[in-house]
Amino acid sequence: MVTAHLDPLKSAMGKSQVISANGGAARITRMQRDTETELLKQCAQVMSRVERHKHAWIFAKKVDAKKLNIPDYYDIIKEPMDFKTIKTNLKTLYKSPLEFARHMRLVFQNCCEYNRPETDAYKMGEVVLKAFEEHWEKAGIEESLRTW
Repeated sequence: MVTAHLDPLKSAMGKSQVISANGGAARITRMQRDTETELLKQCAQVMSRVERHKHAWIFAKKVDAKKLNIPDYYDIIKEPMDFKTIKTNLKTLYKSPLEFARHMRLVFQNCCEYNRPETDAYKMGEVVLKAFEEHWEKAGIEESLRTW
């Protein structure tokens, strides 16, 4: 087994990480796991705030291309994303707040990729993206990751 101290400060405090020579998963400390859990809870709070925006409703669930009569949607959008999926992933899938942020931005990227700039959907996407970025920045999650 190869031991690598990935964080000198935590190593100095006796909180080293161990990586197996065959590329196995790293063992993390309880403090790191607790911090990660807390940051994901903060992501859920950001999600909740964004969902309350008056224009967020169009991003609440998956695009129903048939119902909306946009048969080319899934030809153009290769990685669909919506708030319901993100909320589910917050509970079950995401291991890092950065995964949450990437998916949040993907919602709006998809919106702007599919819709023309003069459409209401495009404009709503820009406004809700701005709201997300403001809440994300205010929560300080990314800054916490840099100092972690």
